[in-house]
Amino acid sequence: MLTEKGTLPFGVEFEGQIHREFELRPQYVRDTVDIFESPDITARAARNSQYFAACLFAGRLVRLGDIPKEEITVDMVLDMRQEDYGEIINAGGRLDEREATFRGKTAPVAAEGAGPTEGGV
Repeated sequence: MLTEKGTLPFGVEFEGQIHREFELRPQYVRDTVDIFESPDITARAARNSQYFAACLFAGRLVRLGDIPKEEITVDMVLDMRQEDYGEIINAGGRLDEREATFRGKTAPVAAEGAGPTEGGV
């Protein structure tokens, strides 16, 4: 699995320690489905796109310092400094770019139903 690693500028405090190193995985359909199957967060995620995004990133974090994966929650993401959250968002963008390059996608994909791209492909 392709992942993106990074370092948070400020870090997250957990059990008296600051955790800054993180690893992010790609977003999967399951991430969205899981959010809407969790009754305690469904209503808020449905009406607040920023909360929904924080839920997605919380699920995509493979590692955040030495914090056990099951302890990485949306509340932890919501309590991050904006600069730290921005670094995770940037890592998601870098991961998308690497994944596109890895899969050989160097040109934009034509919109569905737009007909063949230049060169007839």
